[in-house]
Amino acid sequence: MAIGLNSSVSSAPSAPRPERVAAFLVGLAAAWSLALLILALVLPIVTPQSPPAYATATAPVGAGAGALHASTTLLPTAQVTLVADSGYLVLLLVAIPLLATLLVGLLLRSAAAGRSGPWAGRAAWALGSALLLAGVVGFLTILIGIAVVPVGGLLLAACGQIVPLGAAVRRRHG
Repeated sequence: MAIGLNSSVSSAPSAPRPERVAAFLVGLAAAWSLALLILALVLPIVTPQSPPAYATATAPVGAGAGALHASTTLLPTAQVTLVADSGYLVLLLVAIPLLATLLVGLLLRSAAAGRSGPWAGRAAWALGSALLLAGVVGFLTILIGIAVVPVGGLLLAACGQIVPLGAAVRRRHG
């Protein structure tokens, strides 16, 4: 008996399933969120708010009469990590994107399996949108919020794979 090639097998690559794309996007969002937590512990980006420090330099003893004036120089202030500046409780705030990512992942998994009705997809969209909005507002107020914007964007892209926005809105109004 000879084994032949199956002619129905196509050599063209097929498009990835939306569930896999969504899982990949949620995974990227989780990795980014975890990186934010690690960076809060190790990256010195915060300048402590204290009065500026000045150093006064005077001329050496044998420098002559013209060099007796004193000069004042502003000393650079060292930067510290977010945790060193604000304490370990700040990690709860930094963990919000990771917690939102995990919750959106669970909601999308439930929506993809069809076990939840329309509420899981809507809740995932709402949570991703809220995180993106918080990142934009955080960027406009304290500048560090820009680090959260990619997480919100990735989560919304994942939501679009499982529950397209038009379908979520039509279900609500239709």
